[in-house]
Amino acid sequence: MPFTKHQIPWNKGVKMRVETKIKLSNSLKGRKVWNKGIITKMKGVPHSKQHTINASNAKKGKPLLKLRGKLNHRYGKSPVHPKRYKYKKYYFRSKWELRFAQYLDSKNLSWQYEPKRFYFEDCSYLPDFYVTEWKSYVEIKGWLKEGDIKKINLFYENYPDEGLIYLDFEKLKTLNII
Repeated sequence: MPFTKHQIPWNKGVKMRVETKIKLSNSLKGRKVWNKGIITKMKGVPHSKQHTINASNAKKGKPLLKLRGKLNHRYGKSPVHPKRYKYKKYYFRSKWELRFAQYLDSKNLSWQYEPKRFYFEDCSYLPDFYVTEWKSYVEIKGWLKEGDIKKINLFYENYPDEGLIYLDFEKLKTLNII
């Protein structure tokens, strides 16, 4: 049976006996290392002086930091997440969002997932849910980063008539969602 990703190997944690180590060592003596002398594109190839000069000149006058706001190629696009959790026709970015959607359905509340993006000077903000009966957007966060705080504050400043409910671990726990 071939080994597949996320599968635990049968010998994980098994200690090799000293006799076995000696036998293995003796059987490998005199063998040529399979990758000796092989040069790959990423390893062992020095750049030419001309290439180094060209690369240096190409960077001159350009900012070293990531481009922010409208200059960034990801501006206004949803973040890329490898894990998704499917419920109904939606793919949620976290289990908490999935459980919150199930909670709303159990209370017979109508909701939309990521319905509207709000644009600001140097960033955009996409709330997780809009709950029609509450007339509010809902943001679910497990860990609040500095950029998240900035976006939420910009939302409150620029859209004072729109409601925004922020749910963290403690609030989700009191609602028995997690």
